[in-house]
Amino acid sequence: MKHLAITLDGYDTNFSGCTTHYTIFLIKKILKEINGAKLVKGPYLVRLNPNIPLKTRGNASVSFLVDVSSGSSVEKILSLHRRYSEKYSSTNERNGKGTILISEDPVDIVKKEAYNIYKKALSDYVPIIEGIRFADKFGLVFEGEKSIIGAVSALGYMYSGDDSTFELLAYRMPGETGERKIDNLTAGKVLLSYKTLFNNFDEKRKLLVASPKGPDPVLIGIRGYEPKDMVDAFYKLKIEEKIWEWCIFKTNQHTDAHKVFRRINDLRVYQAAYIYGTVTKKPEVKKGGHVLIEVSDGSGTIDVIFYSETNPMNEIASRLKEGDNIGILGGAVEKKDEGIIFEAEKLWVYFLSPTVKELNPLCPKCGKRLKSAGKGKGYKCDNCGFKTSEKLEKIKIIEKRDILFGPYTPRSGRIRHLVKPVSLESIVLPKANDDIGNRTCSF
Repeated sequence: MKHLAITLDGYDTNFSGCTTHYTIFLIKKILKEINGAKLVKGPYLVRLNPNIPLKTRGNASVSFLVDVSSGSSVEKILSLHRRYSEKYSSTNERNGKGTILISEDPVDIVKKEAYNIYKKALSDYVPIIEGIRFADKFGLVFEGEKSIIGAVSALGYMYSGDDSTFELLAYRMPGETGERKIDNLTAGKVLLSYKTLFNNFDEKRKLLVASPKGPDPVLIGIRGYEPKDMVDAFYKLKIEEKIWEWCIFKTNQHTDAHKVFRRINDLRVYQAAYIYGTVTKKPEVKKGGHVLIEVSDGSGTIDVIFYSETNPMNEIASRLKEGDNIGILGGAVEKKDEGIIFEAEKLWVYFLSPTVKELNPLCPKCGKRLKSAGKGKGYKCDNCGFKTSEKLEKIKIIEKRDILFGPYTPRSGRIRHLVKPVSLESIVLPKANDDIGNRTCSF
């Protein structure tokens, strides 16, 4: 037997297609048509830098490991792929959108260099040529170039010890379109009853957010970190349409994998980063609820925007004051009029600048608060009639701020793929290279 690590990216189509869906389709064909083939690891779902405008690169790359007999060749896998990807999508040509990469029994140096590319691709721009050079250097077989960075990254993540969560993806029957037939009330009761599940149902809006609205083939994607609970919850849902297949993907989603510390002066367009600094201006609340703050870290200053869709995080940002120390996870983007700004995905509040309030002194006779008798006329007490023309010292107190320390994120359904929800901050998550959740599928 030999191991074949297979990675894919870029098989999304405008209508009714996505890379994860095609992956399940291909795995089923491999297991059926290649004698003795066995799925031994995965599948894995990998998200990369969300700020890269080229959405075909690493938007959702996938990897898996199969055992095949010694007589089976990489060419057999490619032949299957060519045959079925042509039916699935019109973008399977070598220089087209999709990429397949196959590594036979990858050695440690291959895993290490693939991981290095993956780590860079999480928070930066990686040129296509780097992926091609990697594949050529180690003699890896691939077809398609434009999505090779996602494919290489999926290989690197699969063998890493990085934190992971899971997503149970269930797919609609071929040709099924329109509104997904999942009972919203039941979904809320079920999905919120498991502490190991997250970002599936918006309690405030009473809305299932684990089910997409577009034309893609996904029926529902349940997110969590305990596969048994995910399967249990899935079977409790009230789904009134037939399901094609379902499978649990191990994934880097919701792990803060792109949290790379950078100085503000070093930021470049399209980079994801974690910046730490001090608020230097009063927050500006813009039309629509967007909040703009200015942050400085000693190396430079940058405008940080919290869009209204990041609620309640944007509301917290609006209550920040000059001198507050905060950390922000987000991405550097270039706007036509504003130049480079930082789009916030997650907020940490570390230190709140004390706000000092001055109060009139207390009455020496009755203890009530004195009032001003007029400019330069001292104080008077409305309670007991006490008056004084002396210039008494005002009492200074530190006002309590209405913000708590700690991380803040948008609500469920608004959290970006890589951002770790607050509920996971203290959880020890599974690792990519352990065996938890592997091969948990309906087929």
